[in-house]
Amino acid sequence: MMLSVFQRHPVQIMRDMDGNEIGMTPKQVADRIGVRQETLYNWRRARTGPAFYKIQGHIYYKPADIENWIAAQRQG
Repeated sequence: MMLSVFQRHPVQIMRDMDGNEIGMTPKQVADRIGVRQETLYNWRRARTGPAFYKIQGHIYYKPADIENWIAAQRQG
């Protein structure tokens, strides 16, 4: 059984003041999947990357959305 990138390398998920999960920052995602933050920015502009959320001007990614996007990139 293959572990997901987040199971192999746990990350601190951003939470609001009530403890509700917000998501991961672009830096956290870039570090975890091995791309530059600029690449994530370009993917957001082109709407080709993982789903993201913009909350009060800040970008966040849900770990499940990242995993789903990675799985969708599989070829062969």
